[in-house]
Amino acid sequence: MSGSPVLALRDVTKSFGPVEVLHGVSLELRAGEVLASSTG
Repeated sequence: MSGSPVLALRDVTKSFGPVEVLHGVSLELRAGEVLASSTG
């Protein structure tokens, strides 16, 4: 399934004080997609 994303995040950065925990993260979600991840 394709089309325009219903949610798009680009180049997200998050820091807690001097510690950068996310740098340049991007995510696009489209209707009908199922995404899963495990770091088990």
